[in-house]
Amino acid sequence: LGVMTGIDYIDAMGQTLGLGEITGIDLPGEISGIRASRETKRLLREVEFDRIWMPADTAQSAIGQFDNCFTILQLAQYTAAIATNNLVTPHVIREEVSEDGTVLYSGNTDNVPLNLDEANLEIVRRGMRAVSDSPRGTVYRYLNDFPIPLASKTGTAETGFEDYRMEYSNGLFVCYAPADDPEIAIALVVERGEWGSSTAVIAEQILLAYFGVPDPNLPDPQISDPPIGDVQ
Repeated sequence: LGVMTGIDYIDAMGQTLGLGEITGIDLPGEISGIRASRETKRLLREVEFDRIWMPADTAQSAIGQFDNCFTILQLAQYTAAIATNNLVTPHVIREEVSEDGTVLYSGNTDNVPLNLDEANLEIVRRGMRAVSDSPRGTVYRYLNDFPIPLASKTGTAETGFEDYRMEYSNGLFVCYAPADDPEIAIALVVERGEWGSSTAVIAEQILLAYFGVPDPNLPDPQISDPPIGDVQ
C-alpha cells in the first residue's frame, strides 16, 4: 500500500500530522526530527547513487523505518490528531498571572482543523481499537479487559545496535481514550524496552490514574482502625 501511495503523498501526510515538524510547545530546545522523503535522502547521503529514491525506500518509510526519526512529543500530537482530526499545539504552562491579576502569559491552545476524510480516519481508528480488542492484537493479553474503550498502536524502534551491542530495541506505545470520545492521548518510549507491547502497562497505569479507576491487579485496600495509645 505504501508503494502504491508513493513517498510524496506519505511525506505530505506526515507533515500534515506534525511528524518531523516543530510542535510549538512552550519549552526551549525543541527539535524537528527527521521525516523520510526524497529531499531528506539527498541531504543525508554522500554517494550520488545512494541519493536516488527507490521503491524499497518507500516500503521502508511506509512502516515507519528508513529515515524517519520523530520526537515522542510529535507522536503524542500525531495520536491526538488521529483521535480528533485536529492538530493541537501542546503546552506545559496554562497561564502565568501577576500579583495584580494581570495575565502575563497564556499557553498556546491553537487547534488547527485538519479536515481529513473521516471515513479514512475511521479505518485507522478501528485498526487501533483492534490492537487491544482483537485476539491477534499486540496488546490483547495486556489490555483486552481494560474498562474504558482504548485505541492504541505498538512500535518497536530499531536502533541499529541490537546485534552489535546485544541490546533490545526501543519499545514504543501510543494510545488515546476513550476511543469513542477522546479525552487523553499518550505517547511513551522505553529505551531498550524490547517490544512496544512490553511498555503498554505503563500507559495502563497512566489511564487508570487519569480516569480514577482502581487497579484490578492490586488487592482491595484494607480498612483498619488502629488503637490510640498503649496496648497491653
